[in-house]
Amino acid sequence: MALADALLQHLGARFASPGLETQYRRFRASGYFLKGDGLRAGVQCAILATGWLRRLHREGATLGTVAAFSVLIGPVVQILMKWSAERRGGGPATLEAHVRHRLAFACLWRVAVMPAMGAICFVDYFKPPGAGARGGQVAMYILFDTGTVALFMNCVTYPLLLEHHLCLQPLATAMMALWCGWPFCRQAANTPDGSETVLSAWRSLDAASCGLLSAVLMGDVTGALEPPALPACRQVVLSAYAAMCLGAATYILWAMERRSRVEFLDVRMREGLGGGEREWAPVGSEVVFHGVLAAVGAALAWRGLGAALWDPGPAADSGCGAHERGGM
Repeated sequence: MALADALLQHLGARFASPGLETQYRRFRASGYFLKGDGLRAGVQCAILATGWLRRLHREGATLGTVAAFSVLIGPVVQILMKWSAERRGGGPATLEAHVRHRLAFACLWRVAVMPAMGAICFVDYFKPPGAGARGGQVAMYILFDTGTVALFMNCVTYPLLLEHHLCLQPLATAMMALWCGWPFCRQAANTPDGSETVLSAWRSLDAASCGLLSAVLMGDVTGALEPPALPACRQVVLSAYAAMCLGAATYILWAMERRSRVEFLDVRMREGLGGGEREWAPVGSEVVFHGVLAAVGAALAWRGLGAALWDPGPAADSGCGAHERGGM
């Protein structure tokens, strides 16, 4: 427990003073969660309703469209929770209960409901564009059909305290990969257009990884032997989950929480209560350094993930972007 507290304090996700931390959580619940949950839920409703109408127009009334409509339950529940907390008066006990209720709802929604709905609704939402497709078409096909965008957007539009997010998000991502990512890859690998699309994405990402590592190491990094469609798809999909649902979502929530903590200390200072731990500062120019580190880490993780899923060995042709086929 002490190690976790020290880590959270180092990340800027907890104050050293327990009393100050309790006051901050009430401030975050009233000033951020209750204040913004209604607007965020409205945005979610608009996005989900647009996607549902698009699918209904394309497919008509089917099991998939009925299931897709049910995802609108989430934003409705968020609005009801906000209304209930406000009706109870917004006192300290109400605010602390609201934080717990939001966490319980997020656990249920992200770990159980979203993966199940994704398996029904999103695995075939976009059809594989096939050979010659543009990068945007390939990205939409993979990121939407695997539920990556849905989970990422839910994290950003329904933020939790960072310490709760760090516990919940790996499990939610694993469940999404199990229920959406793996079925998506089995389906894609069994169709010519799907196979060509995921292999095209794999080639682009492997070339980008090669180029970045070559620049960092100031030497030539050889491309990997192109794997079959199924392990290539799994490498691409797991990388997307890691980059968006774990990396990007967590960084955004960390920046949001750090900003809110700095604002909390500023409010205390203006009210004459003392600023408390004044060494806190919002995220600034270090975001560029963080981005460089993230890019290099992603390139290294890409190579390691490829070796773990399918051992390709070095390509016969040296240089980035030179891939040989390892079989289909």
